[in-house]
Amino acid sequence: MPFWWFDCGALFIMLQLAAINEGLATGMVSSVYTGELDALAGVVGLPEDVALAGIVTIGHEDTSLRMPVPPNAAKRKPNEELIEWRR
Repeated sequence: MPFWWFDCGALFIMLQLAAINEGLATGMVSSVYTGELDALAGVVGLPEDVALAGIVTIGHEDTSLRMPVPPNAAKRKPNEELIEWRR
């Protein structure tokens, strides 16, 4: 993998962590398929000579829209059941 693709991933993570630190919501849009990335680049109007690695979205969370939790969804176990401390 070329180093610049790896560096793009590190940059995306740092941008997302900075946004979260400021209390913002963030997301990442990308694809492993070149055709999908080219289509995404066309949507945002990038020139042909610019390669798109992905798009990071940053903004305020829309608290009016919540994902419904199905009644049969598995509940998270308490940490005491998930972590075993050995001494």
